[in-house]
Amino acid sequence: MPGEFSEERIIEGDLSEEEAKAYFEELQSSDELLCFNGINGATGAYGVPPMSGEELLSVIKGEPQPENLGELEQKRAPGAFPIKPPNDATRLDQAGWAAILSARSDPAIQEALGELLRLRQEQAGERFKIYEGAAGYRPGETKDEFFQRHKVGGGPADPEQMPYYVLIVGSPEEIPYDFQYQLDVMRGVGRIHFDALDDYASYARSVKLAETGQVKLPRRAGFFGVANPDDKATQLSSKYLISPLPRKLREQQPFVRWVEEGDVRRKLELEWQFESFLAEQATKAQLARLIGGDQTPALLFTASHGMEFPLDDPRQLPHQGALLCQDWPGPNQWRGSIEQDFYFAGDDVASDANLLGLIAFHFACFGAGTPRLDQFAKQAHKEERETIAPHNFIGGLPKRLLSRGALAVIGHVERAWGYSFLSPGVGAQTGTFESALLQLFRGDPVGWTTENLNLRYADLASSLTTILEELDYDPDYINPYDLAQKWTEHNDSRSYVVIGDPAVRIPFALPDETPEERPDLGTISVPSGVPPVVEAQAAVPSSEMPMDAESFAVAFGLREQFDDLTGSIKKFTDQLATALRDAAADIMTMEVKTYAVDDLEAVAQGDRERARLRALTRIEFDGDIEVYVPGKRGEVSDDLRQMHLEMVREAQANRAEFLGAMAGMATNLLKSLK
Repeated sequence: MPGEFSEERIIEGDLSEEEAKAYFEELQSSDELLCFNGINGATGAYGVPPMSGEELLSVIKGEPQPENLGELEQKRAPGAFPIKPPNDATRLDQAGWAAILSARSDPAIQEALGELLRLRQEQAGERFKIYEGAAGYRPGETKDEFFQRHKVGGGPADPEQMPYYVLIVGSPEEIPYDFQYQLDVMRGVGRIHFDALDDYASYARSVKLAETGQVKLPRRAGFFGVANPDDKATQLSSKYLISPLPRKLREQQPFVRWVEEGDVRRKLELEWQFESFLAEQATKAQLARLIGGDQTPALLFTASHGMEFPLDDPRQLPHQGALLCQDWPGPNQWRGSIEQDFYFAGDDVASDANLLGLIAFHFACFGAGTPRLDQFAKQAHKEERETIAPHNFIGGLPKRLLSRGALAVIGHVERAWGYSFLSPGVGAQTGTFESALLQLFRGDPVGWTTENLNLRYADLASSLTTILEELDYDPDYINPYDLAQKWTEHNDSRSYVVIGDPAVRIPFALPDETPEERPDLGTISVPSGVPPVVEAQAAVPSSEMPMDAESFAVAFGLREQFDDLTGSIKKFTDQLATALRDAAADIMTMEVKTYAVDDLEAVAQGDRERARLRALTRIEFDGDIEVYVPGKRGEVSDDLRQMHLEMVREAQANRAEFLGAMAGMATNLLKSLK
């Protein structure tokens, strides 16, 4: 780094405009190489080779402007707010909660998530929605097309049209990352996808336990920062990101949280304990103690290289995004393939690990997932982006954390661009992390806290677009190193996603509560597993492919009419299903009563007080039968007894016939919706 300006002043953004200009000119004259995060596990080299500012400039010029630039500019406007007032984003009954499934999602997944869906329906009330079946996500659909189909307006979220919190249920191959990015601009969005139904059910149980007061964790956070030898990227992130964060947060304690108790608001002052594990302490063994071991905190923040593997490497799907620890000797002392002894992957999480209530934040390349196509800027000499994975997928580590009780993982899809910590103004980037963590420590939902990252991305995307447009006319409009700083900050903030339900919060003990050990998750088993994602098969020629109702409507320009029709059918079937469910509930317990009367005419006129109950039979749905008759002999004649038994038999036959009719009706309805 050029010596005219101190590193501390540069990192803290303590340079005037003239000094910053001189600094970037000095960088350019020295032709200093820029180092990026990410280590190739097959070669041991950097995933993106170090390059000069001039070399990076040629790459950045190939970057297209965001598809949703208009919405991003609207978001950064003065006074803009992501949710329509006066709705409170921290209350589900006002902000709402929704799940979006693929139109062809396996119904068993929704059944496995039953505990979570019932909990959110109770919390969100009328602002609870599930987009499934014909209303679910359709292949190739953009966010705008999805909104148009469901008559949802753009701009700040209106929970009456579509809830603010949205959980995408499905792989990024079924529902792409791009859809998630676009939806996340004005909403709190998360995603879950597992390889087995058991994991869906386990995650649903974890959220229910945490949200119903059964988890009360100590207010303790862990900060894990790697600084590998001879590795500029991790040394900078350790020194200027993860090291100062706990110090800056301590200075703001106690954190204030307001709790509503009826019509009264009570002020709570929260003190948190922060533990840092930096450089030599940031080993794989230490990380194992923080992830399922005896030091598992309520929140874990890590900064390290994320592992990346070539397309044909068998380690890519299970280990992409794994956290490279201090055990790696660094680029000068290690050559060749990176051993798993150096990094922490999903299969390093112990089988009996209990992470219940944990929220993790990973600053690492591919820490949340990987896209099929390289999102690193399309260079001018390349026609298409490079294929880097067989399909879009969620990282093995975050999936494993959620299956063992963690509530959410915040991380990157694609690369993390650590060079942003080298430049003037990086203090604002650190401040973004600081603000997000502060909200988590106060007890806000994770999808609301990441709004800090969304706001920064909106601001940087708009300004970067303007700069790139100017460069088309004036090649000297900006110094390459100045542009590199702005571009890497932009990329850092763009690629964050939430893996998990965006409405979850850290379930910490309040000041007047005693922290407790994490309760046992137990074993949850459901009948069968979810089939893994497979590569797309060759398309069937249109002449051989049967056309269903939806395809027919699209082919003849009747998509809108089809959507209205399917919406009406769904509304009708929902109402009918409710009526059938209520009717079935009425016959779950069947009672047959037999009365004796002296004045039949009086009873016929409505005077039922003259009727004397002489026999009662109660039949439960599971076959249990209770019979009640008078205790004195002679009070029930043989004729009366026989008549009562006949009525019982007839009632049983009627119930069996009714249930058969219900089953037939349900089958026909399902056929009509295909």
